[in-house]
Amino acid sequence: MRRRKTFRGGAHPPEEKHWTEEKPIEILPPPERVIIPLQQHIGAPAEPIVEKGDTVKIGQPVGESTKFVSVPCHASISGTVTSVEPMPHPLGVDLLSVVIENDGSDTWDDSIVEEKEISKLTIDELKNRIQEAGIAGMGGAAFPSHVKLSPPPEKSIDIVFLNGVECEPYLTADHRLMLEKSKEILAGLRLIMVILDVEKAVIGIEKNKPDAIQLIRELTESSDTVSVLPLAVKYPQGAEKQLIYAGTGRE
Repeated sequence: MRRRKTFRGGAHPPEEKHWTEEKPIEILPPPERVIIPLQQHIGAPAEPIVEKGDTVKIGQPVGESTKFVSVPCHASISGTVTSVEPMPHPLGVDLLSVVIENDGSDTWDDSIVEEKEISKLTIDELKNRIQEAGIAGMGGAAFPSHVKLSPPPEKSIDIVFLNGVECEPYLTADHRLMLEKSKEILAGLRLIMVILDVEKAVIGIEKNKPDAIQLIRELTESSDTVSVLPLAVKYPQGAEKQLIYAGTGRE
C-alpha cells in the first residue's frame, strides 16, 4: 500500500482562504514615513550607518551586519533620515530603528544593479549577494538565508525542499506568489541547488492549491531534478520536520 504524503497527527482548522486566494498581488503606494528596525531577523542586529539629516535612496544600506548570523537593513524609500532611535517593535520592546521621511522622488541607489552573468559567480559570491541583500526567512525565526545555505561540511544534503504548503488558515501569500512569480521562484530554487550542490529538489504544495500545482508542474515537466509534491491538506503540514517526513518518510 502506497504511503500517503503526509505525517501522523495534525489538525484541520477552517481554511478561510477564499477571502484572498483569487486576489492578485497589488503594489501599494510608498508611505510618507517609514521606520526601519535594525533587528529584522534572528541573530545580531545591524549597526546604523546613517544619522539624522542624511539623504538616502531606495535600496541604500542604513544598517550593516557585523556578525555572521546577521544581515544589513536598507532604505525602502528615498528621503531624509529624521532620527535613529529606539522605536516600538513587533517583539514587544523598543529597538533601534532608522526613521525616514519620503521625498517623493522614488530614487534608487546606484548600487542596485541587475546581475548580468549570475552563472559566473562562485558559491561564496552568491551567498555574499544574498547576505548583502538582507534576505531572511519569513517564518517565525526570520533566519538569515545565507546562514541556512551554509550547512556544516559534514552534513550531507541530498534533497532541497521548497515549502509552498501554506497550511495556515487565511494565508494565501505563497499561493499568489506561485501563480504570479512561478518562473522567478524556480530560478531562485536553481540557485539554491547550485549553492548546496544538490541535484534533487521537491516543491511541496497542499492539494487545496490545484492551480499552483498544475502551473509549477507544467514548468518543471521537462526537468529530471525538480518535482512537485501534492500534499494532504492538514495543519501543520508546512512545518519543516512534517514536510520532510511527508516527502521522504525520514525523520
